Amino acid sequence: MFLVAAVGQETPKPRLVDEFARLSCCCDLSARMDMLFSELGANPGSMGYVVIGQPPGGTLHWRENYFDGYIRYRGFDENRVTIVRKPGVPDQLATEIWIVPPGASMDGTFAGEETYVLNDTKRKSLFYDGDYGDSLC
Repeated sequence: MFLVAAVGQETPKPRLVDEFARLSCCCDLSARMDMLFSELGANPGSMGYVVIGQPPGGTLHWRENYFDGYIRYRGFDENRVTIVRKPGVPDQLATEIWIVPPGASMDGTFAGEETYVLNDTKRKSLFYDGDYGDSLC
C-alpha cells in the first residue's frame, strides 16, 4: 500500500484587529482608522471592514458619516473599506475593525449584517454635517 499525504494551505480567515466602544476623543478614533489604512497598505489585496453596532430601534448615522468622511479625507481607496451595521448590539458605540485577506470571506460572520452604502449625493464633510447636534467633533 502506498499513501501520500500533503499539507495544504489553510483557507485565509478574517482577522479582528481592533474593537472599541466609547472613545475619549476624535483623535483616538482617527488614529484607529489610520491603523486600518496602514494594515491595508501593508497587505495589498486585503479588504477592511468597519463594523458598527446598530442598537435596537435605530442607528447613529453620524458614525457612518464620520468613517465614510475620514476614508475620503485621507484619500484612501474607498473600495477597500466596507462599513457594515451589526444589528441588535446593545452598545450603540460598539465598533470592530477587521482585515479580510484575499480568499477570505466575511459571509456569515455577523448575524443579520447590513452593508452600509452612502449615496454620493448625501456625502457630507468630515466634521460638519449641517447640524452640530449629530456631529462627532
